[in-house]
Amino acid sequence: EHATAEPQKTEELYDADLRRFLFREGINMPFSQARSASGLSDVVTSLDTDDPLVCEMKVLDGVNRGKRHIASGVNQALQYASDYGKQVAYLVIINLSGRLLSLPTDGDPKDWPAWITVGGVRVYLIAVRALPTASASKQGKAAPITVTRDDLVDPDASDD
Repeated sequence: EHATAEPQKTEELYDADLRRFLFREGINMPFSQARSASGLSDVVTSLDTDDPLVCEMKVLDGVNRGKRHIASGVNQALQYASDYGKQVAYLVIINLSGRLLSLPTDGDPKDWPAWITVGGVRVYLIAVRALPTASASKQGKAAPITVTRDDLVDPDASDD
């Protein structure tokens, strides 16, 4: 509700929510932004353990922030993982479009979450439907936003 009232602050609001969730789940220090050669990451923590967390977050609204915005999140997650010598990263996609999101996976399509491997780094793609939508019976025909692997890794891909 607050995010739709101030569109320019949408990503900041969901970023704060993600950090609070991770903190409640026992993730150490999700409120600090780690600086690396690639810039400020959204959440990087527990790097000195066997289970580090390299996590980037992007908002998809289907208007101003589309597939290219998600692709920039994949790229950032890859860069931060590389900076810290990690082989796993997470991209949390806050879906405000009101449409289902179909993501590519290098794994079994029945498994969750979806993931792709790029340059030796596995990036888990976690989509969260965040916009209150009409009830399922009032939504009409399903028109998912389909994101392909090329959409995420091809620098020339478009939002179409």
